[in-house]
Amino acid sequence: MEVTVNIDGQKATQRFKGQAIVDLKENHFTFLTNERMLLNPYHVKIGASKPRTLFGIQLERENFLISFLKNINKSKTIKIFFWGTHNIAMEAEYICGRNIILKHDISFPGFTAELMGNKGDSPAIWIRNGIALTKEGEIIKSGIVVTYKAELTV
Repeated sequence: MEVTVNIDGQKATQRFKGQAIVDLKENHFTFLTNERMLLNPYHVKIGASKPRTLFGIQLERENFLISFLKNINKSKTIKIFFWGTHNIAMEAEYICGRNIILKHDISFPGFTAELMGNKGDSPAIWIRNGIALTKEGEIIKSGIVVTYKAELTV
């Protein structure tokens, strides 16, 4: 299945592999896939520049996010807002050298993480595809993850 989204004169397309369940009686179908939806639009502000609209597919597959992070020593800040809001999906602030402060909303699918209580412990929380799962099996769909003095390895 191919899905196209048009926003602010920009277009993004993503092709999904999956299965369709057709209900002939009700005249509708349901499409199921394991692939991540990357068509979400975001407002992206790099340094002092004017915000621009980018889709998740551009941030991930076209490597915009990696490029922005690699050049954060020049821009000093990166802010990605959920579309149509002032809510931060991700924010990075340059400290010095290869160190940054990184904040991201759990629901922002741009990052995966394994959070440990102490160094060497097994993960206590896994974050994937905009959802966090604790080792006790609790599902967390909202909240902010903050990493101070994260070392960039992109």
